[in-house]
Amino acid sequence: NIYFLSDTIKQKETKVPKGHVWVEGDNKRASYDSRHFGCIARGLITGRALYVIWPLKRFGAKLTLFNDDGDEDND
Repeated sequence: NIYFLSDTIKQKETKVPKGHVWVEGDNKRASYDSRHFGCIARGLITGRALYVIWPLKRFGAKLTLFNDDGDEDND
């Protein structure tokens, strides 16, 4: 089981089921993300973020991706 704080202000824990992901935008107050829609099935995802472009000091940094087992996904 994987648990995330869905909203650090409310300190609410959310269980992310296997085969699903939890996504959050960078603007907590205005992002329509998992805090609004809940967990998202991996099968609905059509793209993948690989690199950071903002903030500029992290530009080009490669993101670490994880599979359902919590292991790094290096493909």
